[in-house]
Amino acid sequence: MPDDDLRNTGSLFADLWRELSWPLRLGLFGGLVAGLAYGIYLVSQEASEAWRTGWLRLLVLFILGLSVLGGFLGLVAGVILDFAIKAVLGERKPEMKKKKKRRRERE
Repeated sequence: MPDDDLRNTGSLFADLWRELSWPLRLGLFGGLVAGLAYGIYLVSQEASEAWRTGWLRLLVLFILGLSVLGGFLGLVAGVILDFAIKAVLGERKPEMKKKKKRRRERE
């Protein structure tokens, strides 16, 4: 992966999208979105009360933590799916060209 700008999260996600296989992409990004959605759902009932009492920062960290946890669990599921697909279909190895052995003639 090219490391042009290590401080930009968008380029990190773009690099991950480009470099990962499709089961890992599905697992990682699906898990991130699912964790974010679940965190927002859980916090949505308490957001108005938290705004008044000052607990909103903690709830934002809770949402971020659930998003990271969802991404991790999705990545684990993607790796398991990738291994299962490779076990069923068999891993395709690129055919290597056989080198012709040249015998040196001794003089």
